[in-house]
Amino acid sequence: MVNLSFLIGYPFFWFLISLAVCVIIYLLNYKKIGLVLLFVSTIIGFGITPVGSEMFLESVSGVFVNKKMLCDPVSPPKSVIMLPGGLTSIGPEVLMTRWTASRVDWLNKYADSTNLVELILPGGDIYKDKKEGLYIKSKLDKQIFKSVDIKIGEGSYSTYSNLLEITDFNEGKMYGLVTSKWHGFRAIKVARKIGFDVCLLSEISNKEKLMLKEYPWAFKAALREYLAIAWYKLKGRI
Repeated sequence: MVNLSFLIGYPFFWFLISLAVCVIIYLLNYKKIGLVLLFVSTIIGFGITPVGSEMFLESVSGVFVNKKMLCDPVSPPKSVIMLPGGLTSIGPEVLMTRWTASRVDWLNKYADSTNLVELILPGGDIYKDKKEGLYIKSKLDKQIFKSVDIKIGEGSYSTYSNLLEITDFNEGKMYGLVTSKWHGFRAIKVARKIGFDVCLLSEISNKEKLMLKEYPWAFKAALREYLAIAWYKLKGRI
C-alpha cells in the first residue's frame, strides 16, 4: 500500500503513465486526444527536470509576490514567525524536509545578524511522535537563540491552521514571516487575513541543490501551491 501511494504521488510516474496512455490512445486512432495527452506529458516531463521544477516554483512567487509584501531591509523586524515545512525520515531517523531545513538555516543567519528578540513557531504536524515546532526548536543554533523568546503553538497541519494556532501570540506589532519563497504569497495573505501585521522575509531562494530524484517533488510542490492558492481564495482565507 505504501508503494502504491508512492507511485500515485510521485510525478515521474505521472509522466510515464500519461505517456503510455497517450501512445495507446494514439494507436487506437484517437489522434486528437492522443496529442492533447502528449502535450500534458511534455509539460510534466519538463516540470520534473531540474530546470523545469525551478521554473515552476519561481513562477509561483513571480506571479503573486509584490514589493508591498516584503519587509524593509533597512529596519528588519525583530519578531519573526517561521512556518514549518514538514518532517520526513530515513529508516527510524526523523529529519527535516529540505523546505524546513532551508528555513532553519536562513533563520539562524538572520537571528545572528539582526539581534532577534522573538520567534513564534506553530506546533505544526506530528510525524512519528515528533511535533514539528519542538523539533525545529531543537535544530536552532542554541548560542544564537539563547536570549530569544521562543513561543510554540499547540499543533496543526496546514498553512491556515498553522497561523490560526498562534493568534494568541499576536501582540499587534510587525512580524517578519519566514517561509520558502514559493509559499510566501499564500502565507502572508492568510496571516494578514486573520489579523497579523506581517511582512515577508523572502530571501529564501527557490533554487536548491537537490538529488535528481527529488526534482519531481519540487514540481509537485509548485502545482500544489497553485491549487492551494485557488482553494484558499474560494474558501475566503486569502
